[in-house]
Amino acid sequence: MYQWCFVRSASKAVREAKSREVHRLNMDLQNPFLRAEDPGVGHEDSQEVLAEQAIANAGQSQAMYNYNQKLLEQKERELMESIALNYGRIREVERELGNLQLQLKLTSGPKKHALELLRKKIETQNERVAYVRAKHTAAKATFDRLDAELKQEEAVKDQLCGELNTLVQQAAKAQLDKLEELKV
Repeated sequence: MYQWCFVRSASKAVREAKSREVHRLNMDLQNPFLRAEDPGVGHEDSQEVLAEQAIANAGQSQAMYNYNQKLLEQKERELMESIALNYGRIREVERELGNLQLQLKLTSGPKKHALELLRKKIETQNERVAYVRAKHTAAKATFDRLDAELKQEEAVKDQLCGELNTLVQQAAKAQLDKLEELKV
C-alpha cells in the first residue's frame, strides 16, 4: 500500500514538473528578448532565407525540446531513485518494528508466567512461615509453662529434702542423746 502511494505521488510530481517545464519553454519562445536574432529579417523577398530561418527555428526548437526532455527524464530518474531509497528505508524500519514486536511477544509471555509462578511460590512460603511462627509461639508458651512447673516441682523437692535432713538430724540428735544417757 505504501509503495503504491509513493509511486502515484512520484508520477504525479513528474507530470507536474514536465508540465511546468513545457510551459516555461513556451514562454521562453514567446519572449522576444530570449529569442536569437533573426539575420534574415531584412530579406523578406528571398524565400530561401525564410525557409532557412524556419528550418533554423525548427531545429532550435527541436534541440531545446530534446534538451528539456533530457532534463525532465534526468529529474524523473532522480525522483524515482529518491523514492526508491526512501521506500527502502521505510521497509527497513517496518522490518525492524516487526522484529521488535515479535521479540516483545516472545519475552513478555514467559516473563509474565515466571512472575506469576514466583508470586504463587512467595504466597505459599508466607503461609508456611505463618504456620511455623504459630507453632513456635505455641511451643514457646508451652516451654514457659513447663519451665515454671519444673521450677515449682524442684522447689517442692528441695523443701522435702530439707525436711528429710531436718528429720535425720533430729533422729541422729535423739539417738546421740539416748547414747549419752546410756553412758552415764
